[in-house]
Amino acid sequence: MKPDEFRRNLERTVPLVVSYAVDSLSIPQTATPDTISEYVEPADFVRKVHEGFKLAQPQLVEITLGIEDEMRQVDQLIVQSKRLRTKLQNDASLQELKTKVAVLRYQRSAFREVANLMAWMFFGMERVHIKAMMKKGMGHGYLRDRNIDSVVTYAKQINVDPDSFALITDITSCLGIGDGILFRFSHPLTIVEVKEGRVNEWIGEALTKGQSADIDKLLDGLLQLTVSPDKIMNQMARNVRQLETVHAATEYIRTDRTDKDSLTGLPRRAVEPRSQREYLLEEVNAEIKKVKEEEWRRGFVNGDCQIVGIIRPSPKESAFVSRMDFRHYVYHTTKVPFRSCQYVTSVPKNATLEFADYRDLPIYSLKEKVFIPSHFPLFAILDMESSIDLLTDALRIYVYFDIDMFWNICEHFGISPRWISVKEYRRTFGKRLPRIFDPPLFPKGYLGFEGHGVFMHGLLFSLVYELETGASIANQLQVEPERRKS
Repeated sequence: MKPDEFRRNLERTVPLVVSYAVDSLSIPQTATPDTISEYVEPADFVRKVHEGFKLAQPQLVEITLGIEDEMRQVDQLIVQSKRLRTKLQNDASLQELKTKVAVLRYQRSAFREVANLMAWMFFGMERVHIKAMMKKGMGHGYLRDRNIDSVVTYAKQINVDPDSFALITDITSCLGIGDGILFRFSHPLTIVEVKEGRVNEWIGEALTKGQSADIDKLLDGLLQLTVSPDKIMNQMARNVRQLETVHAATEYIRTDRTDKDSLTGLPRRAVEPRSQREYLLEEVNAEIKKVKEEEWRRGFVNGDCQIVGIIRPSPKESAFVSRMDFRHYVYHTTKVPFRSCQYVTSVPKNATLEFADYRDLPIYSLKEKVFIPSHFPLFAILDMESSIDLLTDALRIYVYFDIDMFWNICEHFGISPRWISVKEYRRTFGKRLPRIFDPPLFPKGYLGFEGHGVFMHGLLFSLVYELETGASIANQLQVEPERRKS
């Protein structure tokens, strides 16, 4: 998908999800979820939200299918070139193909982020409930390799009802359980598995009727199937596992308690926040507005342990230049005062004097949030226009996490931080989790807390992709065992 088409598709789908109900009902932009009822009946508002979602979903399916068809074609060219051992392996053409695939994957993730917002809104922006719907390995493969046509047909049938909305899970990146999620006003959500084919019909009959089933009729149906008994039993086992997963997820959402985390396999409980979470969103959005409206093309927000850089790039300014400019600012904010900047003080001027000192400073690009489905969607962090600008590279936002400042914050809150060596972590925790769940590794090791576990990627992502303050994170780490829901 070309850049201009990418932006046009975002501009026609994002408003349907973000602001369709508010715009249609002429609700002031200043209204909050708690004050919506002052302007419209809640049921009417939900119906309008559903209406926007129902307009957006078919477009998101069509867009995703188009992107994936392009991805498949390019992937096949790469595989073919390697198989034939052509010169393509050694020249710029192969790298160009790989870059194209990376761009297409990013574009698909961006539209999945639009669909994610629908899911998060229906789950009440509850992270623990979204995480209950996630599973390892979700999001891989292509829509055409699944029963997408049957799911689309099911969703169309449900979505005729103005009080219902069936969300297709495969167009999101945060829902890994079920083919669809059915939302009805004032009703509990329903996770739907859409099965097709005679084998699944027979399995459904056997599983749903149980002892009350007509055994002779079941056996007669089994004999009419052309699939081997082994394949039928394997499919039945898969269906049972799916039902168990669905039951566990719905029970967790209902009770906020589950026996194990679907990703890690470890026990998990929902925890009530001890206080209101705090974010840098207001300051960052205010700085974005300044950058857009004033002549300055760069703005910076210094939080308690983050530095956020907002850059409105000129047409010819590469992302590399923007990243280096931000790193240069971070370097002089955290290490060497601006008055000692060697770009200014050196004679003759030498633009390479400090580059080696700051070129590898770890920073995060906020647009990469689309690859992190376990945290608030980008559209819940920035306003709609800024989100689209960020996704289409008309705006660049980078975040630096100051681990030393966070260490000081933890000490202030009475949480005793300590460094854990890789060897110690492997000895203590390594046998419990696969290495894909390793914590962030800092120059001094892993960050641990006496009696409060280890600093994992979830906390890091809250800081750099949700812009939650370090004080807010430290405050949550203080939660007492008795505050956990049972």
